[in-house]
Amino acid sequence: MPDLSPLVLRRPVERAAGVAARLEVEAALESLQLDTATAMNILMTVSTYVMGAALRELREMRAKRDLEQSGFDEAQAIAGMALWRKRLEADGRFSHFLAIIEDDLDPDAEETRTERFEFGLDCVLDGIATQVQRRPGGAVE
Repeated sequence: MPDLSPLVLRRPVERAAGVAARLEVEAALESLQLDTATAMNILMTVSTYVMGAALRELREMRAKRDLEQSGFDEAQAIAGMALWRKRLEADGRFSHFLAIIEDDLDPDAEETRTERFEFGLDCVLDGIATQVQRRPGGAVE
């Protein structure tokens, strides 16, 4: 499958430049010899993932900024989290969520942002490759 990431991951461009970039992506997809609808579905799937990841990153950055501006008291937060965790444990329905806390995983950590994006994009592209291979004559390189 051709590497479309440099073409799809660009910042949105307007008018003629946007159309030119779109034509570049379509030409790359054309090498797969797919029907137009399938090629456009692939393009829109990858674009939707990228836009969703960008929106999540913006949300994470905004939350961090808001927390910093709020006069956040870390000691109070730690005490509040300990009480909240005890309530979750007592409830008994949140073992998977508690495992995240116990393993000290932060799903919004800035230092893992790129790794999480790349993992998700790999999953999307692997899924697309699988779908293309299932099509008659749809071998993907």
